[in-house]
Amino acid sequence: KKLCLNSGEIIKLSIVTTMFFEVRDLDYASPATVSRVGIVFLEPETALGWKPIVDSWVLTLPDYIREAHTTQIISLFHSYFNVMLECTHRVKTPFPVSDGWLCIMATRLMESLICDQTENFCRPTNEPEEGAEVDDEFDYGQSFADREIMMMQLFWFAMLWTCGACTDYEGRLWICDIIRASLDNKK
Repeated sequence: KKLCLNSGEIIKLSIVTTMFFEVRDLDYASPATVSRVGIVFLEPETALGWKPIVDSWVLTLPDYIREAHTTQIISLFHSYFNVMLECTHRVKTPFPVSDGWLCIMATRLMESLICDQTENFCRPTNEPEEGAEVDDEFDYGQSFADREIMMMQLFWFAMLWTCGACTDYEGRLWICDIIRASLDNKK
């Protein structure tokens, strides 16, 4: 395999290398490119949207999260992600960002925080063996209620660092105000 650049440079790729490119349009794709590469073209404004991204991502989460918190996570995205997207559409962004890209970045950030082994933001509940005495040294993990609160905190953190981070200073302040208002309404 090799990658041929417009400059004429040829980069040799290993046999296991897989590349994925996302382009806005196919204006510069030659018939040779189309015939050699499997191309899937989706109109950006199709009905597909960002919801299938969230629905499929939730299925990849650890079992204890997926089984107990899928409804909450999907509800958070369905209730607030459109608001966050509308915010990014109304502010100045130094580079163009698509709704799908923001959704993927938010889900990746949330997943990295959910699965973080250093901070342990989310941990499964560990039940002691039946009949065992209460042991102060035993790690009981995290209760469902504590994890539910953490899911909400991680969601808003992801919104701030994806939708909020892709704009300029004034836009960040405005999105921060929107997030604060959303949190105040939730209380």
